[in-house]
Order: sequence, then structure tokens, then C-alpha cells
Amino acid sequence: MQMSIVFADVIRYINAWLLIAFVFFFSMMLEKVYVTLTGMAAKRVGFTFSMATPKSIKEIMTMRITLPEKSNKLLALYMPCFAAAALATVCASLPYCTFVPIIGNGADFVQLTFFILLSDVFVIISLYSIWSQEVVKIAVYELISTLRILVAFVACCASIAASFTQGSMESDPLSLNLFSAVEQFRSMSAVGAVGTLLFVFLLLSQIPCRTIGNGTYLFISDEIPQFSGIPRAILELCSAMRSLLIISFVVYVFFPSNLFENLGDGFGATWGAQALNFIFFWFVVAVVRLILVPLCQLSVRFTERHLPAKIRYCFVPAVTVILMAMLWYEGMLFSQEVGAY
Repeated sequence: MQMSIVFADVIRYINAWLLIAFVFFFSMMLEKVYVTLTGMAAKRVGFTFSMATPKSIKEIMTMRITLPEKSNKLLALYMPCFAAAALATVCASLPYCTFVPIIGNGADFVQLTFFILLSDVFVIISLYSIWSQEVVKIAVYELISTLRILVAFVACCASIAASFTQGSMESDPLSLNLFSAVEQFRSMSAVGAVGTLLFVFLLLSQIPCRTIGNGTYLFISDEIPQFSGIPRAILELCSAMRSLLIISFVVYVFFPSNLFENLGDGFGATWGAQALNFIFFWFVVAVVRLILVPLCQLSVRFTERHLPAKIRYCFVPAVTVILMAMLWYEGMLFSQEVGAY
């Protein structure tokens, strides 16, 4: 009996690692598909990007490891590994990255956010350890991108949670289970529904992207040629993984987890329905990454470009505050409805 329990735990552990490895591989392949499709579309319309398209992560991994002479070799080599490990922890905590999440204590949303932030801190430390003017500029860009995406991410999730908890629909606002309840969105008013959709639109527009043709890659083509090999590939992968995890969380909010639940009997086992849910979920994530994210990015950039220079950089923060107010108002409506009964 004891051996069977140990064997079952080992199988679950291996299964979780296989799913985490799938997410890493999926993010790498998805960025490759995006860069390829974007390049083909640009050539078809006769548009050339101002900067060359990046090399694939697989190609960078096969290159010899090189570092600038003044770099701190210990930090430059090992900090990317810590960054990837922090993102692996996030994968092990999301229901659609592993069927056995390691976090489920009611505050998992906060912990996942900190793990993403921790990964970005390791990335920035690694960049600064290389110590060249070009890399410092990239590190500053990474720092600004991290603040933009995490502020939008936290503001969006916290506002949605607050709108539900004010109506006493959920007593645990920091749990991922709150955001997976699709039925709760059906009871929203027009203000709440519009505010939520615009918040998601704003969040997707803040996915880090140095150029449209570059995708979520941190480096562009032969930029910083003296830094190559596996450490650079891991940094590229971490950049793509962070964006994919945030996109998957957005999809998780609106994705009906029991979409194929009724098909379980037809497959003869519940794992068939779970497998279909898993496949369809990541298919939706791919569609959002390849189509919806660039549309959101282009729309916000187009709007900012046509605003006066003095208020251009205040556009996203101002819209964020307005959307938070809309969802706060939605929470007040929820609270009044509950009080009426």
C-alpha cells in the first residue's frame, strides 16, 4: 500500500514536470511562429522593420558561450537559471500548466505575482552584470517593461476581485479560484463588463515588445554579439515565458474550465475531457498571443502617437485609474444588490 502511494506520487511529479516543460517549449515555439508570420506579412505588404528580426532560442543555444571581458561571469552565467526557476514555480502553480498546483493557500495570486517579479529581478541583475552601455539600455527597458506590465496586471486582477468581494460573492479575493468563475461575469452590469474588457485590452497592450517584429524577445538579432550562448537563450526564454504566463492567466479568467465536462462519459474516462480542456485552452492562448496581443499593442501605440507629447506618457496610467473606478462602481452595484435581499 505504501509503495503504491509512493509510485502514484512519483507519477504525478513526473507528469507535472512534463507539463511545465511543455509550457517552456510552447512559449519558445509560439514566439518563433509569431516572428515568422510577422516577417512574412511585412514582406507581403512591402514593409521593412527598422530592426532585424531576432534569432531563435534554439539557434542561440547552439552557439558558444561568450561574455564581455568586464562582465561578472558568476552572475551572468547563473542569474538566468534562477530567473527560469522562478517562472517554473509559476508554471507549477497554475491549473493549466500542471494538474497538481503546488500553491492553493488562498493567497496564490499574490505569490505568483511575486515570483514573476523575482524572475524579472534576476534577469535585470544578469543584464547589469554584463556591464556594457548597450546592455544597460536593455536592462532599463526591461525594468520599465516589468513595471508597466505588473502594474497593469495587479490593477486589473485586484479591481476584478474587489468588484466581486464587495458583493459578498467570494470571501477570498486573492485566490485564483475567484478568477476562474466565469458565471460571475454574467451578472455584471454594462459598466462592469465594459470596464473588464477594456482592462484586459489594456493589459494585453502592455506585453513587453521592443518592436512588433521582435515579439517578446529581449534581444534583437545580432544585438550585443559579445554575449551569446545558453545564458542569453535562457534570458530570451524567460522574456517569452513571462508574457505567455500573463496571457494564459488572462485566458484563464474567461475560459470555462468545464467546457468538455459533459463529454467525459463519451470518452469513457474523465481524463479525456481534461485533455480536451487542456488542448483547447492552450489553443486559445496561442490565438490571443498571435492575433489579439499585437492588435492591442498597435492600437495603444497608435493612440499614444497621436496624443500631445505632454500627456502621451500619462495615457495608460490615466486609463488604468478610470477602469479601476469603473470596476469599483461595479462592486458598489453588487453590494447594493446583495443588500436589497
